[in-house]
Amino acid sequence: MLNFSTFLLVLFSCISHSIAYPKFPVQNGLPAPFPVTKENISFNLLPHEPGPTWECQHEPVPNLPYDWRVSCLSQTSKAKLSFLVHFLVRVLGQNNDILEVLYWVDEYPYALYGRTLPQSHGQSTLVGFQHGILPNRMSLGQFVQNGTSSLNILYSSQKRKK
Repeated sequence: MLNFSTFLLVLFSCISHSIAYPKFPVQNGLPAPFPVTKENISFNLLPHEPGPTWECQHEPVPNLPYDWRVSCLSQTSKAKLSFLVHFLVRVLGQNNDILEVLYWVDEYPYALYGRTLPQSHGQSTLVGFQHGILPNRMSLGQFVQNGTSSLNILYSSQKRKK
């Protein structure tokens, strides 16, 4: 009797799960993200308190198409800050009227109990548009360095002129 009850419980949970929850497309079924290249993004580190100015460089991470290694060097000392950034932009929705933006930042190094760990910051944003006009530039920021600075990304759908 217990085995039959267990069987019915498993059967009903599978049936109710398949009926109650919509089937979301797998990753391959999602729209392709906007192309993000080294030329159409830039990063800057903006201190919120008096301090050095920074110059940031970025390189794509091999085999991780939406990830970037960002290194910021102080212009007044030998200080260097390193970040791993995940940035993705794509259009969703039946009418292509929703813009999805993922901007996640891992800050290195961060010491906790003698271990070096990343400190993570992130935002995932969905923006709806009424008439299908999407922005050609976006500037987004994440607090870093315990909120004393922002790591900003400027994305342009056009390549930057050098």
